[in-house]
This record gives sequence, structure tokens and C-alpha cells, in this order.
Amino acid sequence: MITAAQALSFILVGAIWGCTNPLMKRGSAGIENVKASGGPFAQSLAELWFLISRWQWLIPFAINQSGSLVYYLSLGSADISMAVPLANSLTFMW
Repeated sequence: MITAAQALSFILVGAIWGCTNPLMKRGSAGIENVKASGGPFAQSLAELWFLISRWQWLIPFAINQSGSLVYYLSLGSADISMAVPLANSLTFMW
């Protein structure tokens, strides 16, 4: 069984992930226009630079990763068969 504190932590994770995913998608708009000559590795580096140089993507990404940290810490005390579906399904509510 899941405690109230665990449930609240998974609700927090779902809210963080659910709110930041659309912001990261919006912040990465235009990445498909990034072109680099030199093969797939150069292309990947150009796309990575495009993302990390845009605050519109970087700030939501950092907040999203803080939600991942809360999720990781919460998994230590929760039943994984209950926690994973709960956190992932709550992401879609936001």
C-alpha cells in the first residue's frame, strides 16, 4: 500500500512532468531546421547546441529533471508496481 506522503510525491512528480513536457516541446521548436555537414555525429552536436543555447528549452528541462530526482527518491520507499503506473499516468492529467 502507498502512504499519503508517497502519493503526494507522485502527484508532484506527475505535475512537474506534465507541465514541463509541453514547454520543452515548444522550446525545441525549430530543431528540425538545424543542419550540420559532417555526418550524424556533427548533426547530433548541432542539435544539442541548439537546445542548450535556448532558455525556452533549458529551464523546463531543468525543472523536469528535478521532478525525476523526486521520482527517484520516492521509488526508494514505494512499491514499484504501484509507483511507476501512478506517476506516469498522473503526467497526463496536467
